[in-house]
Amino acid sequence: MKRQVLKASIAGLLVVSPVVYAGFRVIEEGSAPKPSTPLQIATEAQENTRLHGELSVLQQQEAALRAEHERTAAELERVRVALAEAELSRARALDKLETLSMRFAFGQTAFIPTAEESASLIRTAHAADHVSVTGYTDSWGSRSANERVALARAESAKQYLVQSGITESKVSTASGTGVYAASNDTAAGRAANRRVVFAFRYPVGPEAPVESGTVQ
Repeated sequence: MKRQVLKASIAGLLVVSPVVYAGFRVIEEGSAPKPSTPLQIATEAQENTRLHGELSVLQQQEAALRAEHERTAAELERVRVALAEAELSRARALDKLETLSMRFAFGQTAFIPTAEESASLIRTAHAADHVSVTGYTDSWGSRSANERVALARAESAKQYLVQSGITESKVSTASGTGVYAASNDTAAGRAANRRVVFAFRYPVGPEAPVESGTVQ
């Protein structure tokens, strides 16, 4: 009797075990990753290569943009420095713009300075980069007549400078008709208005211009 029961149990196990083991095999196979195929490996390698290439291009573009930014910043700094230097030079030039005024008798246009006046004028003109000479009159007479007299005074003073060795190209003339230094109501005021004014522009350097003033 016991032998029959044992045989039946073994037979039952033989019937059930294939299904049970089969289930275990399915579960075990489903939990393990499938190995990549050669095609998948090749595709992944190509994708990695493409991504590395794009990254390299982006890095090169970033480096180029950084270099361009640095160049632009350097150029802006250069322009800023140049503008600052130009402004400083302009300020220095204005500081070195000096004037000298010499008077004329009524109706006189010939420029005839004294020896002392001449020495000061010529020395100052030689040191200057440019000399502008502007002639003036008092208010007596017509506008057109005063214009001619004012310009004649400026031209006479210019010729005196040129004949004294000053380069003609650095001397300019103009008329200042209608511009007065003093009131025309008095003889002293009118005498102050009959004049030529020399404006000397000096180079930026160690030269010391003469003091501005009026020579009687």
